[in-house]
Amino acid sequence: MTGKILSFAGSSRRGSLTRKLLDVAIGACRARGADITDIDLRGYDLPIYDGDLELAHGIPASALRLRAEFRRHDALLIGVTEYNGGVTPLLKNALDWASRPHGDEPNLSLIRGKVAAMVSCSAGAMGGSRAQAHLRQSFQVMGCLLVPETVTLPFAETAFEGAVLKDPLAGRFVDMVADGLVTLLGRLSAGR
Repeated sequence: MTGKILSFAGSSRRGSLTRKLLDVAIGACRARGADITDIDLRGYDLPIYDGDLELAHGIPASALRLRAEFRRHDALLIGVTEYNGGVTPLLKNALDWASRPHGDEPNLSLIRGKVAAMVSCSAGAMGGSRAQAHLRQSFQVMGCLLVPETVTLPFAETAFEGAVLKDPLAGRFVDMVADGLVTLLGRLSAGR
């Protein structure tokens, strides 16, 4: 496999369940030979996207650093956290800044055509599926290639023993996401 994967979680909370699940997915991808760069969106200190701010001051340095990560990677593995049935502001804001045109890079150029895979969990019965639905719609509009396999882990507060998933079936779903992402990225990389 020659493509590179950028991973990040939509939660900034220490002890985030989404972060735990994403770490399991990262491990599953690495076990399949994936080259993954994992970043923490908190480290980018992004202002809330505002077109007037962008017009007056350009793209902030922190957003340019994030855009550089998107530029260097061919795929995204995202831990999707759900707030009130939708995508977290942290995650949405990061994607908004990454999608902007800059210099000779047109709108969406750093996102369009990337392979995207998602995992999510929640304390409730839906497992983050509503946030994934919102994000899938956004990724379709942005022209991403979505991995059909996904994980939506319900009742996540009791799903882990330390950093390990207790339920082997949940682990198999994570493996399916990893297989789907690594396989699709490998096929696309081989075709370039």
